[in-house]
Amino acid sequence: MKKIVVVDDSETVLSMLEHVLKEWGFEVHAGADGHAAMDIIRNVKPDLLILDHQLPASVGPDLFRRLKQDGVLIPTIFLSGTPYYEIKYGYGLENEDRIRFLEKPIELKRLRSLVDELLPPGAAAS
Repeated sequence: MKKIVVVDDSETVLSMLEHVLKEWGFEVHAGADGHAAMDIIRNVKPDLLILDHQLPASVGPDLFRRLKQDGVLIPTIFLSGTPYYEIKYGYGLENEDRIRFLEKPIELKRLRSLVDELLPPGAAAS
């Protein structure tokens, strides 16, 4: 079973994503901030990250860069109410092929499409 770590400071968003991703057959681990995310990621070794752009005490792109500096290369979906191009170009992420963007409010059909794109076929349990 593929593992997904979801990090968002909104309890509503975390709960919804956790529920939906589990229904889709993934093992899901959730955190509310960048510090919790780092601990979870080190322990779980996820196949995919879903990160909110704005997190308490950090931003998702900074967390992504810290992981990359540590040699942790995980496909990532950034969630944000900010247009994706502001994040992509504002944080110098334009050359990262492991990153996708999903604007809030979250459309589940689009989320599913991005998850399927970043994880290999048959990633979820049947």
